[in-house]
Amino acid sequence: MLSLFEEYGLAIFQANRRTYLNSALVHASAAAGSRSSVDMSAAVRAYFDVQLVDGYKSPVTGETKGATNTISMKTFPDYLFVQVQKFAYSTSDGSMKKLDIDFEVCEQLDLGAYRGNGKLAHEECLPDSAETTGPPPIPAKLRAVANELISMGFGEDASLRAAFVSNGTAEVATNWLMENIEDPHVNEKFVMPSGTPSSSGIDPNMVGAIVEMGFTEHQAKHALKQVTDVAGAIEWLFSNMDNIPVESAETGESSASSAQPEPSATAAAPARHKKYKDGGEKYELIGMISHMGSRPDSGHYVAHMLKEGKWVLFNDEKVALSQDPPKKLAYVYLYKRV
Repeated sequence: MLSLFEEYGLAIFQANRRTYLNSALVHASAAAGSRSSVDMSAAVRAYFDVQLVDGYKSPVTGETKGATNTISMKTFPDYLFVQVQKFAYSTSDGSMKKLDIDFEVCEQLDLGAYRGNGKLAHEECLPDSAETTGPPPIPAKLRAVANELISMGFGEDASLRAAFVSNGTAEVATNWLMENIEDPHVNEKFVMPSGTPSSSGIDPNMVGAIVEMGFTEHQAKHALKQVTDVAGAIEWLFSNMDNIPVESAETGESSASSAQPEPSATAAAPARHKKYKDGGEKYELIGMISHMGSRPDSGHYVAHMLKEGKWVLFNDEKVALSQDPPKKLAYVYLYKRV
């Protein structure tokens, strides 16, 4: 009997008061002629499960023995968006394919088991930095994205460079590589940046990674003064583009900062920390977005919302009660804290 295998999953990151579950790979199989089905509970467990980090070098012992990584949630927002990646890139032509899968969604979602408690009493934090004799190892997240690109026919160094520039986002990495495939430098030997900061205290490699995403150098540097990692800086830019001071044409510095005196070493401003609203870990399904069409780059999206105990369909300007909402077929689910 033939089996049909589909891949997709759930991952988690926070943006303002929203939390997206967008995942680790989960495999589903079904007999030929029937639809594949994946249980949401299994997908969530797979994401939070312990993951191996190959090539990890201890900053304490200097040994490269690998490590394990676990993910937990520090805060729980009022509303939770769950994005199901029901698409995959074809290894033959690089196009995006829609996966025809039923998603056994949970009406009630309890994430209490995944709340993080910070450093435990018996644990010891690793030092912030370590003396190294060579470039740092390539993170498993970037290596995984690069391997996807390599399977599509791209060179290893070009794939690693695209994975680094995109901060490990497969779709962004693919688009970047397609746009820069004619660049003679794209296939040069890729070495993972060591993160040595410049005289201004901002890592030029991090600035370059943000610039590769379409932002200016001035915007990248300003964002890295607010948030110290590439992904966080890009997120900050999307939310604060109107708050970036205008760059001075003569000095290249922000006009707002050039008019202010240089702060003294003893009066350094306190570090900024993001604040997230926190609450209970239990949620109920109140909405979803579905896609109608055979391809992810075409078709039509509709939304369903639970209003006063009844599901309501929103299809452009048309609004109607839904007798049988397609809960198994949605791409995005909206949960509200109970």
